[in-house]
Amino acid sequence: MYEEFRPNPDEILKTILKEEEKVRKGNLRVFLGMCAGSGKTYAMLKAAQQAKKEGVDIVAGYVETHGRTETEQLLEGLELIPRLQRKYRDIVLEEMDIDAILARNPKVVLVDELAHSNVPESRHVKRYQDVEELLNRGINVYTTLNVQHLESRTETITEITGVRIHETVPDSFLQTAEIDLIDISPDELLKRMSEGKVYVPDKARDAMTNFFRKGNLHALREIALRFTAERVDIDLMDYMHAKNILSTWKTTEKLLVAVGPSPASQRLIRWTRRMAYNLGAQWIAVSIDLGETLSNKTREALIKNQELARELGAKIIQVTDNDVVMGLLKVAIQYNVTQIVIGKTNEHPLRNFLNGGSIVDRLLKNSENIDIYVVKADKQAKSFHSFWKNEEQKSPYKEYLSVVLTILIIGVISFPFKSIIGYQTVGLFFLLGIAGLSLKVGRYPVILAALLGSLIWDFFFIPPLFTFHITNFHDMIALFANFFVAMTGGTLINKIRKNQVVLQKSQDNLSKLFSILESLNNTDSIKEVIRMTRRELNKHFDADAMVFLQTKEEENAVRKLDPRIFGNTEYYDEKEFSVANWVFDNKKQAGKYTNTLPDANLQYFPLISKKGIIGVLGIKFNKDSKLTPDNMILLRSFISQVTASLQREINVDENKNKQIFAESQKLFQTVLNSISHELRTPISVITTAVSNMNDEKTASNPAFRKELGEDLNAAAMRLNALVENILDVSRIESGYLSLNLQMYEVSDLMGTVLNEIEKEPHRQKINLTIEDNLPLVKMDINWFKQAIVNIVHNAIMYTPPESVIDIRSFLNGTHQLIIEVADNGTGIPEDSLKKLFDKFYRVPGSKSGGTGLGLTITKAIVEAHHGHIIARNRAKSGLSFLIYLDLEKQNG
Repeated sequence: MYEEFRPNPDEILKTILKEEEKVRKGNLRVFLGMCAGSGKTYAMLKAAQQAKKEGVDIVAGYVETHGRTETEQLLEGLELIPRLQRKYRDIVLEEMDIDAILARNPKVVLVDELAHSNVPESRHVKRYQDVEELLNRGINVYTTLNVQHLESRTETITEITGVRIHETVPDSFLQTAEIDLIDISPDELLKRMSEGKVYVPDKARDAMTNFFRKGNLHALREIALRFTAERVDIDLMDYMHAKNILSTWKTTEKLLVAVGPSPASQRLIRWTRRMAYNLGAQWIAVSIDLGETLSNKTREALIKNQELARELGAKIIQVTDNDVVMGLLKVAIQYNVTQIVIGKTNEHPLRNFLNGGSIVDRLLKNSENIDIYVVKADKQAKSFHSFWKNEEQKSPYKEYLSVVLTILIIGVISFPFKSIIGYQTVGLFFLLGIAGLSLKVGRYPVILAALLGSLIWDFFFIPPLFTFHITNFHDMIALFANFFVAMTGGTLINKIRKNQVVLQKSQDNLSKLFSILESLNNTDSIKEVIRMTRRELNKHFDADAMVFLQTKEEENAVRKLDPRIFGNTEYYDEKEFSVANWVFDNKKQAGKYTNTLPDANLQYFPLISKKGIIGVLGIKFNKDSKLTPDNMILLRSFISQVTASLQREINVDENKNKQIFAESQKLFQTVLNSISHELRTPISVITTAVSNMNDEKTASNPAFRKELGEDLNAAAMRLNALVENILDVSRIESGYLSLNLQMYEVSDLMGTVLNEIEKEPHRQKINLTIEDNLPLVKMDINWFKQAIVNIVHNAIMYTPPESVIDIRSFLNGTHQLIIEVADNGTGIPEDSLKKLFDKFYRVPGSKSGGTGLGLTITKAIVEAHHGHIIARNRAKSGLSFLIYLDLEKQNG
């Protein structure tokens, strides 16, 4: 039977792409434990030693032994990649050197503590991102992870332990990973802790009374076991799909219950829930959409039954198929179901005969190694079908009436012309009429048309007339052939039509879902996600919405709903917000069209991501009617995509905030280092000078007093320059930089610059070249002098003594004056040129000194004079600053 099922092309493509990715990328092997001390690192190192014995090129990229002797012993003989030293807040921290690993390019690298957060200013924020880069370069990775760091489990573990987990790894990162569960009993782990094998004794005692309580350990162990079992189940199904294995492997129990609109489905759902609970099994509730139009009553009953199954923990699946049995078996094979639960149906015997048996009989016949449980319906439960009437059709008798009238009309019209056209042609007319009817009516009216058409043709047209007796053997064969062709042809056409309806519905749903996904994937902010949500709701569901998101989380804070509204604010009032709050707290649907708080104006859905609930979506349907079951399934898929998009944008915002915080910390440290250095040097000079002046022996020496005075003056000037730089930046950023513009010779400007430079001790030689006949320039000579002095001062600080600093001024064309300050030092890296004018920026590896504000001030002064400045490395060596002044704009 299963040979009739064709593999899904999308599933085949997904499998091929996954296999290609495995070949292209490195393999990830995760040693998963329930918590610290479970032996993950130890197991990883044992696997590494075994791989080394087998000749595998394996290195230790980052392994944390925590001082455990047995773990350290396993590191012996493994090549260690030196760790990267990073300074953060005056503390030197060690991180994995990803560039060194990439340069070494081993077959396998060991990376401990996958969920670790890297030091700010690292290439990646998280260590798992480092691992991802290694995998993309084709390097296999062994790593360790505790189950509480799985993003989808953090909320549950926080509720159990009371400890907020901040370092997480997305579940999607582990989709293709090989999971090694390192299992240990809680008693054994507590014993290890009491022996000091996990933490030092004092810390171990505190841990055992908090996070490592025995009850917590039992829960963590179960979560780790369940996660591993889920991954094994997924891997098994992927393998079966890849190998096109169309059967069920009973590796674990999984139940499927068939859900329809009948009241008997509620009993089936509860029966399956009890059985799944007793077996500790997963279960799914499947509804088959036959492509027929449902009455309002039937539709509401089906939705009610689906909601009951959802509340009891089932996964809801709705499949579009023209046959109930085939639809159920396809789902059963796809999800590796071991047991199907179905109600005993009371179908008409004739219908069963025409269908090849009842639904139960056909399911038993074709299920092969899947167990079938047939549950007897309640006595008062209504039968699904009679032969003549299908409850899912609004007016079934109209089809039978139209069939009878059509056949009679064909007979009446053909009767007067029977002698002209011949009775054989009349038989063809009946066949054409039945074929036409099969395009409009159901299967059983078509069978009635074939029977009625054959009887009328026999009685009124085949000789002898007005009797069912046939004397000619050929006419008898023609009659039965006509009946058979009419019945089978009409039935096949009807079946094709139903298949077309089913395919069209599937295509419509896919098109809607694609439109929704495309719209949400093109968003780049939370507001944009909500705007597209409202647009797609209006487009596909004739509805509008408002969204409440949770408040921004603080450490150990209780999650609560933010009263700020996104979307249509017209629907908001205290009553609606209280309903949204209930949905947020209970993580259940409520509001209009539900059994919880049905007096609300909107229907509210919880937005639950892998990290937990992030908000509530309230939907206002413009038409006061419930959704069809297939639209409800589509709506839930839509809500899932909205949740994922919102979570994505929330994550982006969180990462931006983390980056801003890291940058602010970096900036704070830079400013602190710069200011402290600039303050410390002159203060040290002043302190030393005061100390020497207090010394009677040295203070009496006039030459020494003069030298002390010069030192004090230099220190005071340095302090003054620091204060002036800070004040200048404040004026520039506040917009209070006012210029006293006058016309000056360029030579006058350069003279003031040289006079200022001469006050500062230096050993570099300064060459000044000014082109003849330069025009007057409108400038604030004091500010512009400061701009050039800052550049020259920068050159003096970072070029060797006895080097040359060239200052040139010349015209470029007739309207552009260029002032160049160039040195013959070592230059700077190309990637630092763009950042050179940023506040507090220092070229990596440059010597300390200065505030990092001089070039920022220079750039602001030049731009205030309608000019611009660039820095570039010279061809041979050194750095050149070029100031461009537009004389036309200045004089305009």
